[in-house]
Amino acid sequence: MAANAVDFRSKSSPIPSCNLSAHDICAPDGILPLIALIHSSGVSPQRIDFEITETAVMFDFARAQQSIAALKAMGCSISLDDFGTGYSSLSHVHRLPLDKIKVDRSFVADVTDNPVSHKIIKSLTGLCADMEIACVVEGVETRAQLDSLRRLGCDHIQGYYFARPMHGECSLRLSGAGATTPQRRDAACRAGVSRRLRHSSPRWDAAAASSEAKRSRPERA
Repeated sequence: MAANAVDFRSKSSPIPSCNLSAHDICAPDGILPLIALIHSSGVSPQRIDFEITETAVMFDFARAQQSIAALKAMGCSISLDDFGTGYSSLSHVHRLPLDKIKVDRSFVADVTDNPVSHKIIKSLTGLCADMEIACVVEGVETRAQLDSLRRLGCDHIQGYYFARPMHGECSLRLSGAGATTPQRRDAACRAGVSRRLRHSSPRWDAAAASSEAKRSRPERA
């Protein structure tokens, strides 16, 4: 596992994004263990993005607010994940030092034919612009969804249309090779998979490599 680990200390590596649970930010001993872990990792806090779900924030808003402020003071970026699925009000959002809001995928699934979802995403995009924070729309799986979101002015979009979860080495190849098209993404992933399989257990073979590469390909509309 260590041989395949990505060194996030390098400025050329992708910025790591870490999910925090309600326990992580609302624990009785506070956020101090996580802060100690950041210091011991050797990774600059400015290169870490913490994603916290709306539900986790509302578990204990006062304590969550303190924890988020401490991480922000270190230089970490803070993202409010799955926004729109919890019960926070705009007043809660306004009181958090956020760098981005990630719109939940449930609004994207029918954005091409549901006027309500269309209006919600448009409103959230405008809200983020007014607050001067980034707005990331999650769960994009088709070209039709992508085109619809672009017409709404969405600049930050993620989902299986672009890439599925992948090994760290593959993500490095994508970022380093400027893989901006499906063909380049496929080629970078195949190269990463082949190299990893050559250094792994003998039970892996070319057929397994081909199968894994196919699963790594994003869906196309």
